[in-house]
Amino acid sequence: MPKTNTKTKEGLFDKTQIYHQIFNQADDIILLIDRKGRIFDINNKIKELSGYKREDLVGKKLTSLKGILAKESIPIVAKNFIKRMAGRKVEPYEIILNKKNGEKVWVEIMASAIRKKDKIIGDLAIVRDISERKRAQAKLLKSERRFRDIALSSADFIWELDVKGRYVYASGNVEKILGYRPEEIIGMTPFDLMTDKEAKKIKKVFRGIVKEKKIINDLKNWNITKSGKKVYLLTNGVPIIDHKGDLQGYRGVDKDITRVEEIDRMKSEFVTVASHQMRTPLTSIKWFLEILLSGKDGQLNAKQKKMLGQAVESNERMIKLINNLLNVSRIESGRIRMSPVRTQLEDIVKSTIVKYFSWAKSSNIKIKFNKPKKRLPKVRVDVEQTRQVIQNLISNAIKYSVKGNITISLRKVPSTVVERLRIAAVKKGFIDYSRLEGEVAKVSEIMAKKEYKNFALFSIKDQGVGIPKYQQKRVFQKFYRGDNVIKMQTEGSGLGLYICKAIVESLGGSIWFESNPDKGTAFYFTVPI
Repeated sequence: MPKTNTKTKEGLFDKTQIYHQIFNQADDIILLIDRKGRIFDINNKIKELSGYKREDLVGKKLTSLKGILAKESIPIVAKNFIKRMAGRKVEPYEIILNKKNGEKVWVEIMASAIRKKDKIIGDLAIVRDISERKRAQAKLLKSERRFRDIALSSADFIWELDVKGRYVYASGNVEKILGYRPEEIIGMTPFDLMTDKEAKKIKKVFRGIVKEKKIINDLKNWNITKSGKKVYLLTNGVPIIDHKGDLQGYRGVDKDITRVEEIDRMKSEFVTVASHQMRTPLTSIKWFLEILLSGKDGQLNAKQKKMLGQAVESNERMIKLINNLLNVSRIESGRIRMSPVRTQLEDIVKSTIVKYFSWAKSSNIKIKFNKPKKRLPKVRVDVEQTRQVIQNLISNAIKYSVKGNITISLRKVPSTVVERLRIAAVKKGFIDYSRLEGEVAKVSEIMAKKEYKNFALFSIKDQGVGIPKYQQKRVFQKFYRGDNVIKMQTEGSGLGLYICKAIVESLGGSIWFESNPDKGTAFYFTVPI
């Protein structure tokens, strides 16, 4: 045996002192046990973990520790001790200890036999508190059970993708929706289940989402089932981010909306047919009313003229509604008509504003146009469709203002400024950014690729009633009309802004707004230069 003290240049080191220092400062409980199973020594960590003092346990046999060892733990400890004394290796194991105050604590025991000249003379055991780990495992298990229950009870297809976009998990309902068993699609990508054309379109959108680590929100896509049938899915998902902030994949759900889409298609077809059928007689009614008002078939008195004038106005409103419904039908079927030409946006704005001066004046409203200091480059737009957007925005500004000013501006801005303005609107709560992937995917893709470095930015600001905070996320939805504006103007279809949005995005631009109730609203839209 080496001597207890070793001389060095620094002085004398007492190995026994070092041993005791390590023994008592360890973060785990350390026990020395003789061959008969009696505790020879134990460090002070035992008091911190269990409330028992060292002297309460030293000299006692393991099997007699009924107070500190849970009843079910005693045979486990005894069995493993006997194995080690027989020279057999024992893997780390877990038991429950009882604290002096009655609480229970999970511990992990790692032990090995102590040998002297190849003879086993006792046991060295390290006892580690694993309560936090157990709680985390229980929480994880509960979460997994909850997720499994949701996956089993949901009619939708729940999935998980790895960082390369491959399925690593698929719930059982994938078979009901796509005809594949879960194990069949593991390793495939969502694009493997689409036609080439659809996959190409959705890939572009998905790349933009992945690049920004955004959520997937209401992304509609056509898929092909195992039997070759087409199904329409609504995809929602969230990014899986690790502790470093790196993207590890996506987790989400696909909902079969084929039936809903079919119903919407039939409704759109009905609206289209009905609208066309109604437009012809309405046009005839308009023609007959104009003839009567002209006096060609006999003079009318003041009362008759007033009544016919009201009939003309009602007929015009019906024609406008029919045209809006037809536009909505075209938008939803992807048949929106565009005839883009290179033109000056400023000329379209000026010629449109002029038509509203008299109406604005009669409503005690002044329209001011801030022209760009320098003439803007030409833009490629459909003139009439762009004019319709501007008309709708000016009309709304006048209708929903009691008095005050309407300020219209036009300027050239770089794409970075457009994105910054939109983000500012998001932070103020005026845009539900989580929905932009599905609704403005085309615009996001253009801006991400920077196909256009500059945009023409149109803005119109009024001092009207504003849009209620709780309704601002619905502004561009079909048939939306604010509660406050319905009280002011009972007439209106709620389709104008929906159509404006579709037109602007079809031109490669984007549209958004900022609004404060009772203070006014500002609408913005861009078109690429």
